[in-house]
Amino acid sequence: ALGHRARRGVAAFYAVALVLWGAALWLVAGQALAVLALLPLAIHFGWQVMKLADTSPATALILFRSNRLAGALWAAACASVGLA
Repeated sequence: ALGHRARRGVAAFYAVALVLWGAALWLVAGQALAVLALLPLAIHFGWQVMKLADTSPATALILFRSNRLAGALWAAACASVGLA
């Protein structure tokens, strides 16, 4: 659906998600350090966007499977804020 603008579109969706998740963590913890818990996830999303330049099926599968790591990073961010 995004065609040749897929990288830009995915990057925009990831950015919006990170901003909203950051706001949620801020509301829960009220500390800037809580928002920094999203940094590993942001780096992972950046890696995914960079890999989108390769349109091979193998890369698509790697990116799809890497979403497990993205979920684990998000859970770790929530846990680090919730358990602090």
